[in-house]
Amino acid sequence: MALFNKNAAPKNPMTVYASARSNLLLVIAFTAINVVLRLVSADMYFLFSASTPLAMVDIASWFENTAVLVGGAIMAFVVIGLYLLCWALSKKRPGWLVAALVLFVLDTLVLLSLYDISAMILDLLMHIWVLYYLISGTVAANKMKKMSPEELEAMMNPSVTTEDAPVEPVSEIPVAANAPDVSAQAPVMVNGEPMTEE
Repeated sequence: MALFNKNAAPKNPMTVYASARSNLLLVIAFTAINVVLRLVSADMYFLFSASTPLAMVDIASWFENTAVLVGGAIMAFVVIGLYLLCWALSKKRPGWLVAALVLFVLDTLVLLSLYDISAMILDLLMHIWVLYYLISGTVAANKMKKMSPEELEAMMNPSVTTEDAPVEPVSEIPVAANAPDVSAQAPVMVNGEPMTEE
């Protein structure tokens, strides 16, 4: 499997960290959509979603009470808001990606404890996928912490190769002002005297 290929070349830690944040944002977006779909009793949902907010709506719907359902929806969006906060602050503070990882580990436990896993295999695989990227992003952040400012600068602004470097035009060879004009035709000598045209 390509994700676990040990012989693969090491990836840029910044790229890995950005991929982790992108996957987290997708989870946030699809979870919000799924909560809305649950509230309108739509017979569909997206896989790339957290389970805890959906469980809150499902449990609230069992009571068949509008107030309880609204409360469950509010709690669901509070959890989504926590994920969104982690995503926004993790741009400059990697510790918030660790917080998102902890939240998603707890979310996976909710999935395993409240739902029939035999019917939720794809959801479980999706959780494993997201956990892999969040863990990889956390490891990449730790690697960047150990790098020197020069290494980080080189990673952000890779040097231009000789093939990509622009070729400067060759300037004309300067000619001295008193240099003889070699373009003029030299006179033809006959018997030691220049021959003139008649």
